[in-house]
Amino acid sequence: MDNNRKTKGWLCFTSVALQSILLLNAPLVLAKATKPSSRSVEQKSGGMQIVQDSPECKECIKKAQQLFAKDNIKEALAVLNANESECANSMRYNLLYSTILLRSKDGQKQAAVYAKRAQALDPSSLVANLQAGITAMITDNKKEALSFFKKTVALDPGSYEAWSSLGKLHGELGNSEQEKVCAAKAACLEPKSRQAKIRMLRGIADSGSFQALRKELDKMIDDESIEPEFFPYVAKEAYELGVFDKAERACDRVLQAYPNSLDCRKIKVLSLLWQNKYKEASLTLAENKSLTPELMAVSVLIGLKTNDTAQSAKLTKALDSEPDSPVVLLTQGINLEHQKQYQEAIVSLRKSLKQNELFAPSHIELCRIYIKEKDFESALQEAREIGRCNGFEAIAKAMEARVNLAQSTAVEKRQKADALARQAFKMDENAPEVLITLARVHLSAGRVSESKKLAEKALMIEPGNDDAILLVSEIKGNDRQ
Repeated sequence: MDNNRKTKGWLCFTSVALQSILLLNAPLVLAKATKPSSRSVEQKSGGMQIVQDSPECKECIKKAQQLFAKDNIKEALAVLNANESECANSMRYNLLYSTILLRSKDGQKQAAVYAKRAQALDPSSLVANLQAGITAMITDNKKEALSFFKKTVALDPGSYEAWSSLGKLHGELGNSEQEKVCAAKAACLEPKSRQAKIRMLRGIADSGSFQALRKELDKMIDDESIEPEFFPYVAKEAYELGVFDKAERACDRVLQAYPNSLDCRKIKVLSLLWQNKYKEASLTLAENKSLTPELMAVSVLIGLKTNDTAQSAKLTKALDSEPDSPVVLLTQGINLEHQKQYQEAIVSLRKSLKQNELFAPSHIELCRIYIKEKDFESALQEAREIGRCNGFEAIAKAMEARVNLAQSTAVEKRQKADALARQAFKMDENAPEVLITLARVHLSAGRVSESKKLAEKALMIEPGNDDAILLVSEIKGNDRQ
């Protein structure tokens, strides 16, 4: 095969995926210590530093991307070349440079150089490892290519492109057994086949049969004939459908084989968090050698939920690095709420919902704040928004019940609150917001012992929940009377 045909063959793995990731990725990267520059730098464990691209470098990347999108290869390369001194330590810059060089005449060797630089700047970047592997393969450096592809699948075992590349590489090296293994994994991850399985799950979910969905997920997760590399997609789908315990199980299947899978670690931590399993979430976080800014915020959020000392420095770093992350903004909102800065908390929570309007945890906190502020119309609206979010239906009913109870002591309001709270409790007996609501229903009806039991259970699960703390205090006051 001539070099041009060979290059085109490998470029098929990068054309869409690399460009989309380059255009959408946040500019935050990890970099080895270098000479001081105008970029924002802060120390990270393990001799690494968090480096944020300078405004000049961001502008350079943006301009080069625009030219590249218009197929102005020569002009895009000229822009990148002119800004190399400013952007040499930017992973995104080096990755973009490598990508464009691959599309230029005789640029393959230089493309490999910039791809390796990008990978060295962020060894945990999936796309940088994949690009480094592909450029090494194009330049006939099979040993390096093998190393980079192996790193890619260790980070993302669900990468069809990486497994396909590994299979092709083993074939060229004459390793027929390894070629077959990789081909089997790639076949499992082939986009059309994968999408068919995922569409089936979506179809069951759309039919409204939650129990059938849970059974199908269990069946899939328990199927030993399915390659573990498929389960990042199952975990992601289960998470998006709100079946958090199944997402957790799917992640465990991946992590048994690939303990460094970053995406599955994140999905597992968030799945545990939304199940109120704070101890397990904290232990899973502790297994990470280093935390992304978003996971730093999660560690702060767990502290707020469990009444541990909030680590404000971590939250500040997370906000600086990922100011648009719904999880980071949620954490900021809850932190402000704990300080009774309700208006500032509302602003932060609203920002999180601009990024994802179906992010239930922010709707829950807004509902709680509006009840405190006696803005019952807004509180009821937020309770109904929670109901639109997969996996939070019980809490939606509970919060609507709480709004009715707080709004009026009229018999019809109390009866409606009672019915909704009991429905919510049947759906989820361990959600603190459900327990608090039913406890308030019991307290309003004079059933103090029942109220006390539920309030104390809520506080045991979530020691930092100020509504539970207040309710337990109220109940103790009633007992003394």
